[in-house]
Amino acid sequence: MTPAGPVNLVEAVPAVDDGDTLVGALRTKLGETRESIGATATYLAAFNDLDGDGTKEGLLYLIDPASCGSGGCSLYVFQGNGKGGWTISDTIGPAQLPVFKLDHKTDKWADLGVSVSGGGIPAALMAVPHGARGYAPNPTVDPAKPTEAAGALLLIADDKAKARAVRKG
Repeated sequence: MTPAGPVNLVEAVPAVDDGDTLVGALRTKLGETRESIGATATYLAAFNDLDGDGTKEGLLYLIDPASCGSGGCSLYVFQGNGKGGWTISDTIGPAQLPVFKLDHKTDKWADLGVSVSGGGIPAALMAVPHGARGYAPNPTVDPAKPTEAAGALLLIADDKAKARAVRKG
């Protein structure tokens, strides 16, 4: 069970899923485009109900030197596929850590607070809304807007020391 209030991402991962199934879904999707996850990649994962339907969505922040840039890495949002697995619903990037679930909702989904910086972008926390096509893919441009973390739920902490190695698969 996930503790109430702000939590560290490792503590937020329920016992039934340690994030490896998210990595498996990501490998499948990348394989369709002939991309792959680098040998030294790590990830941070969290699970939370973002759309208010009582079912948790998964978030995976992939730290992969082969694909991250000066502006950050990619944050993937997953939905359960009804078969015990996951499907990528959205990719947000470039993103930095930490990542928050904000109180504000757009299209019945909680806005995500995504940190941005680097690549000439000033450091900020951006509210990334959900729309008809899912979460806005780029937190550095409209419709993402600057926001504050006050009252937000910490989903993925800025603690790369706790990142888990991506298992070969």
